[in-house]
Amino acid sequence: MGEFLNTILRQTLPHVYNYGSHGQNMFDFASDLKTGDAAVFITYSKYSRLMYLTAEMVHKQGASIILLTDKPTCETAKFADVVLTARGDSSEFYNSYVAGMFAAEMLCAYICRETNYSNQELLERIDEYTSQIGNF
Repeated sequence: MGEFLNTILRQTLPHVYNYGSHGQNMFDFASDLKTGDAAVFITYSKYSRLMYLTAEMVHKQGASIILLTDKPTCETAKFADVVLTARGDSSEFYNSYVAGMFAAEMLCAYICRETNYSNQELLERIDEYTSQIGNF
């Protein structure tokens, strides 16, 4: 979900960065966020303590937080300005993130509509090269 959001939002808004990769110290990146900035956090059952502490830091610095999670009772939700819930449980032993991907896509659609940002030139530039290798 994070990679999807990063890809779409980078094509929609300036200054979009993905700091969710494993091995990165999220506190180093989050320390730059301030009032006027926004962060999207994604955390599901077996919630990450790292995500919680990073959200606390971002909240204390005054940046806005959009949280995508499975339950509104998620501990990280207390720092969020907006909480989007999408269940992740499955009938199998693993979680299903289909609903989460839908919520992420709806968030992207909303941001695109609200910002009225045109990325036509960017998409045409990308398409010029991806079409040469059969990606459409």
